[in-house]
Amino acid sequence: MTDILRIFRLLLLIVINYLLLSFNLWKWAPDLFLIQSLLAIVILKEPPGIYYFVLKGFLIDLFFSDLSIPYTLTFFIIGLFLKFSKINWIQKSLVEQVTLVLLVSYLLNLFLSTINTYSIENEIRFLVNPFINAFVWILIFFNQRKKWLKNI
Repeated sequence: MTDILRIFRLLLLIVINYLLLSFNLWKWAPDLFLIQSLLAIVILKEPPGIYYFVLKGFLIDLFFSDLSIPYTLTFFIIGLFLKFSKINWIQKSLVEQVTLVLLVSYLLNLFLSTINTYSIENEIRFLVNPFINAFVWILIFFNQRKKWLKNI
């Protein structure tokens, strides 16, 4: 049942992302796929395997990319980090989490700007999106920190 819900949520995010692209709001929006993945990581007791992240990235690239590289590689890196991380991700400090969000966002936007045709005119996303992603993650962290930290 959870796999069906994951696929449904992914398809819903694909539709929302397509609408953001259509209305030219994509460059100002947080990366919904990244934020949704991070939320899933902290909500679930055990993070999904690397294969889930690779499949998710591939499906996103299938809908939004000229080549299957940007999201697939980015989500593969996220999956590797979570798989080989010794400490549960919600127990890491806010600085480490925000640093990871910034680096992954910069890497993803670098891939998107070099590979996809729709992001050539959206150089502003390369500058703005990582900070929007980090700001959203800080809000989520401060909102959920009591629940997360009481489990330690």
